[in-house]
Amino acid sequence: MILTKLKKSIMTTNQRQHPCPQKQLVTHILLSFYRFARTAKSGDQMMFREKIEETETDLRKLAENYTEKTRSLLESVQ
Repeated sequence: MILTKLKKSIMTTNQRQHPCPQKQLVTHILLSFYRFARTAKSGDQMMFREKIEETETDLRKLAENYTEKTRSLLESVQ
């Protein structure tokens, strides 16, 4: 009984502190493509190293947002 409660507590705490691997991967891919597009447009390699703080937690909204931003940047490159 005590071990079950302890295990449940540890798992709950761990889930709050660490985002799921899928979210990390999706966020990494979206932001990497966006950084690449910004770097390609500006020609400034330092833009790729800029840290982007993202607060959106809904992956669908995040994907829509960064897909549109990246598409706009790539369409404007001549």
